[in-house]
Amino acid sequence: MPDNYFTKWFNLHSNFLNEAVPSTKWDEVIAVSEMQKAICEHKEVQHSFKKIELKIATDYGLLIDVKLTEVFRKLNRKDFSDPSGFAEAKEASESLKGYFITRNCLEHFARHDIIDHLNGYSQSSAFRRWISIAELLLLKRNYDGFFLIANLLFQLDNNYKFTIKTPPFCRDRFNFLIDLLSPENSFLKLKEYIKVRENINDFYPLPLFTRLLTHYNCLLGDKKDEPLENFSSNAPIRETALHKHALLIKISEGQNRTVGILPEHLIISYELAEKLYSTYINADQKKSFDCQPVIRPLKLYSKKLQPFFWTKKDAHEYWKDFFNIDDNAEYLYELINATLITANGEATPGVNQAFS
Repeated sequence: MPDNYFTKWFNLHSNFLNEAVPSTKWDEVIAVSEMQKAICEHKEVQHSFKKIELKIATDYGLLIDVKLTEVFRKLNRKDFSDPSGFAEAKEASESLKGYFITRNCLEHFARHDIIDHLNGYSQSSAFRRWISIAELLLLKRNYDGFFLIANLLFQLDNNYKFTIKTPPFCRDRFNFLIDLLSPENSFLKLKEYIKVRENINDFYPLPLFTRLLTHYNCLLGDKKDEPLENFSSNAPIRETALHKHALLIKISEGQNRTVGILPEHLIISYELAEKLYSTYINADQKKSFDCQPVIRPLKLYSKKLQPFFWTKKDAHEYWKDFFNIDDNAEYLYELINATLITANGEATPGVNQAFS
């Protein structure tokens, strides 16, 4: 590889992908004009840039998949058959409280991975990567994780218009993902997306599907806790009881889904995320954090190379080559499906996750 800013930087930080929260360092350096010039001018650097981006995205996708699945498995049937704990914290079991703590911690991690950068370009770069992470969670059938991250991205974009500052292809993918979140007809698009791809490993978006269970309970009234066999074949509400029973079975099946084993740097990344979230919660008890943090204004064209960096060749096709999840599926699944462990604790060997 020719000598340039990227090679010099990478030689000094060759192990950064195995460090905790590598996105922080990476998003800062790719905002540097010399780094962008190296990416523009050298195909070898572009190839390395693509692999780094995919490695960080798949790592964070794995982190969210593993941590959410861990707390999902701890929930019991009662948490779903009577889902009042999803709406009222005081009604939640200890396991359900643990689920919400983990979920909030992961959302906090994603939010601040984007907004904590001082440089606007770094913020938009991180936002763009989290679009890929949301898509990866969708492919992994972790619809709960997808629902969490896609909703966060929608909120951030609604407030700060990040998609204006992202490549056209990424903007198209964002719009596709957000379209799935449309609340029309009780989130019909997302429900249909899941239904046509139905699989025993599906991890349903719990906040959404527990609303459906709540609806079933309202229709069943004082019979909501009765077993299915207690409903006669001609009972008017038997069909509702059947729908509730079927959904509970599917949720239970999803609790047996395979989940990856986190490498050391992701374990440390999550520990750091927990500490930051704990600090946020403790501070929240002293003053309100209802307002969104101020994001520094993006100066996309403040460096002369940036317009060229974004619009080189046909903008849509150029960035599709970099960030198209489907085209990079084989490499992605090698990373995502590294050593799997089943619900009973049996490990299956996978490929090495190390970047090379």
